[in-house]
Amino acid sequence: THVSVFGFALVPLLVALGYSLDDTIPAAVYDRHRSTESWAWNSSAPIHSFTYDLPDFDNHTEAVFSVSASGSISIGEIPGELANLPVIEVRLADGTTPGPTTLDSAETLNQFRRTIRNFLAEMESHRSIRHLHMFLAAPVSVCVSLGSCWPKDNAAPDFTIYHRTKNQYEPAITLPSPDKEH
Repeated sequence: THVSVFGFALVPLLVALGYSLDDTIPAAVYDRHRSTESWAWNSSAPIHSFTYDLPDFDNHTEAVFSVSASGSISIGEIPGELANLPVIEVRLADGTTPGPTTLDSAETLNQFRRTIRNFLAEMESHRSIRHLHMFLAAPVSVCVSLGSCWPKDNAAPDFTIYHRTKNQYEPAITLPSPDKEH
């Protein structure tokens, strides 16, 4: 009836794990915090909130989705074939640069989840977007939470998670699987 997640894996696998759990299973997700070398959340850490802007999608059926939660995604580094797609960027609401201690507070993770749920609700009115190309600079908790928030129904776009390797991004996992019926 409850799952605690202490994960160490590549970003695409962490998102896939969260997607497999979805939000019907109560789960507590933890990060190994660099500042304390502990899995415990820091109740006195600053609380950060997140924001996003939806671009003009025009007649696109795909978009780039980037999450800058513990580092920054440079849009200039995404694969060239995606360069002309609209970009949705989830970032810190106060405009600061995220770092390794941004997610030291459990409430910051809750703020991230609220932002993603709001984003997904807003995307329901943009049914033309059927696929997102996902780039994340994020800790375990954000990756797993992003996957678990993603609806399994046809209202949400499918997505491909990219993995950064050798200074470039490569597609790693597509969810739901490409053979899913719409």
